[in-house]
Amino acid sequence: MSKRIWHDLLSVQPPDGAVVTIQRAIVQTPPIPAEWADRPKAFFFGTRPDIIPWWAVSAWRTLVPSGPVWPLSSDDLRWRDPCLYQPADLQNIWVRRWPPDTAAAMAVYSSGIYMVHDWVLPFFQVWMWKPAGGRV
Repeated sequence: MSKRIWHDLLSVQPPDGAVVTIQRAIVQTPPIPAEWADRPKAFFFGTRPDIIPWWAVSAWRTLVPSGPVWPLSSDDLRWRDPCLYQPADLQNIWVRRWPPDTAAAMAVYSSGIYMVHDWVLPFFQVWMWKPAGGRV
């Protein structure tokens, strides 16, 4: 049985093009598989693919083969992780930036960006989201 050791990016970087498991800097988010690129020092994941800059990732480890397969169904979830379940383009949603009890703010999703009033949040700075309508 192999050890599953997490690495800090500032100490050890994966080889260029390596597919690894990453943990986002926001706590209480699930690990996701992603591909490391030395340039632009970022991880790519998903079918589009989306990009997460190095500073938004707290740790990485050798790929553990049981990660999510895109697209995932999110019908039975209330709050959704933006890396695993993306809203439809121009969908009105609620977002929370940090766990567990930060205030929810109304936002509009557009191509990987959450627009909250005059603020623009990239998807990797959002902890969870859920469709607008009903109670938060």
